[in-house]
Amino acid sequence: MIQRKAFKKWFFISLLCGAHSFFWGLTANGNPIAMLLGILTLAMMFSVIESNPKYQAKRAAAPRLSRALDGGVKFRCWLAVYTPISLMFASVLGKASSWLVTALGAPYMGEMFIGMGAIALTEKLTGISFQPRGSQTALSVVDNFIATYFTTIFTGLAHTIILAVMCLIGYGVVRLRGDKKVVATNVRAAK
Repeated sequence: MIQRKAFKKWFFISLLCGAHSFFWGLTANGNPIAMLLGILTLAMMFSVIESNPKYQAKRAAAPRLSRALDGGVKFRCWLAVYTPISLMFASVLGKASSWLVTALGAPYMGEMFIGMGAIALTEKLTGISFQPRGSQTALSVVDNFIATYFTTIFTGLAHTIILAVMCLIGYGVVRLRGDKKVVATNVRAAK
């Protein structure tokens, strides 16, 4: 059974992290209903995992892992907010400082590459893909819905893989810091 609290949490996170992709999906003539359905699908998937008693037991048994998972999710949400802000700063700075513009625009470019990869994967698996506005070969409503839905899912899964890597790095840092504290405590106790 899905916990209501878990669904609310993951729907908000999926919506926040998907807002940037949602905007670009609309500009690429994507179907907004299919995008929302894709976000709902991702939120349901994460909610099912979080509501699972085995997952909750493992989280409770491993406080370091729990902290790393929570930290990774918070960082991903921060990155979702930072991405459009970084684009704005990069646009304002223009050519003032190319290395600074590149550094500020890196998250935005990462988002664009993830989106292009999701579009390519959708086209490879379904044979259909977004068509630019004004294209001579516009998609049917059904094909547009399918392309939009699967692109949304694949974009969310790519972000999930990146989130998993961030959580893994966070777990390594938390574990390393925790192990150093334990060693320092044991050294002090031995004296």
